[in-house]
Amino acid sequence: MDRAESIESAICAVQQAISHSGLSSEWTSILCAKLRRPSDCSDVRRVLEKNGWVRGQFRSPPVRELLLRELRELTLESQSSMPLRLDEDRRFDRQYTFEEKEKPVGEGTYGAVFRAYDNVSRRTVAIKRVKMEHEDEGMPSTAIREVAVLKAADHPNVVKLLDVSCSPGRLHLVFEFVNANLKQYMKKLGRPLSPASVRSLQKQLMQGIDYCHAKRIIHRDLKPQNILVDGEDQLKIADFGMARAFNLPLPKYTHEVVTTWYRSPEILFGCQEYSLGVDVWSAGCIHGEMATGAALFHGDSEIDTIFQIFKKFGTPTEGEWPGLSELPDFKPTFPQWRRRPWSEIRNAASQLGAAGTRLLDCMLRYDPSQRISAKLSLQHEYFAVTGDSDAVMAD
Repeated sequence: MDRAESIESAICAVQQAISHSGLSSEWTSILCAKLRRPSDCSDVRRVLEKNGWVRGQFRSPPVRELLLRELRELTLESQSSMPLRLDEDRRFDRQYTFEEKEKPVGEGTYGAVFRAYDNVSRRTVAIKRVKMEHEDEGMPSTAIREVAVLKAADHPNVVKLLDVSCSPGRLHLVFEFVNANLKQYMKKLGRPLSPASVRSLQKQLMQGIDYCHAKRIIHRDLKPQNILVDGEDQLKIADFGMARAFNLPLPKYTHEVVTTWYRSPEILFGCQEYSLGVDVWSAGCIHGEMATGAALFHGDSEIDTIFQIFKKFGTPTEGEWPGLSELPDFKPTFPQWRRRPWSEIRNAASQLGAAGTRLLDCMLRYDPSQRISAKLSLQHEYFAVTGDSDAVMAD
């Protein structure tokens, strides 16, 4: 068998294993790309051969589960700039001391976050313990995404991933520690943020989003709980478990992402070919919430959130959003509402001023192609204003 045949056979083996697993194949391309590069193929071939692969066939079907785990860990390691090693020597337990191991400082769908102390660097860190509900499938795809995105991230408004530790049944991601998330920060304050604070935090948020978008990454789950704020009002975007690489032409994504209150109209209407604008819409929702002290669109379901948006911005038409009527979940029988001016929306005009409401209008446009980009938003007049004295009633 020549090298070309051998490579194609190895690729078939990878694809065969994945096709029988019922798992997402989002990381298959990484392994196949490694197989096509002479300098990278040896580790994949080694894993295949170790698990009984011979010319695209498996000698024993039961080895497939072990193969899948090893391939997934190999994928995660290849995407991470820091080595992903099985923690057989218990390095992790020696290096990190949990402050309250049974009391997480945060908890979500994909894991819990604990405060801990790094005995080597002598600083407080945040450790995410990733849920391993299906251990036989190896690393969860959310962890693969998060490590892949954060491995090379270096920006003051993106949380820093410091370490990764893997052992049987356990996966820990170690991050820099930040005091609170934005939701906790606003709740503790007990009142709407000052116009200057809103502007400062929103600018940092847009800087972080612009950095991600420049690297072709869509966060897809921006909300106050996933935005960290330290004691000096430094903001950092966190929780990249739902992030995806963005490419042209637009791939199809699931629309079951982002907490409903911060979900863009195209996602709410079932669009699967969305782009960077979904993050801009979420950021606009967060901007409005910081200014008013309450979520702009606090629906208790998808349809309720849609109607909350309609009640503030009016029911959209095909004229202002070409292609609207073709979206899977849009109904021409939706109730008709007129657009309300910002002066009728709680504190928005007085807190944001005319420039701030104009920026919100640019971010919260129905047609995603007409939404301002994160990069252009940073050049908006709103961020050129200083102090709290720019509050002017806006239409």
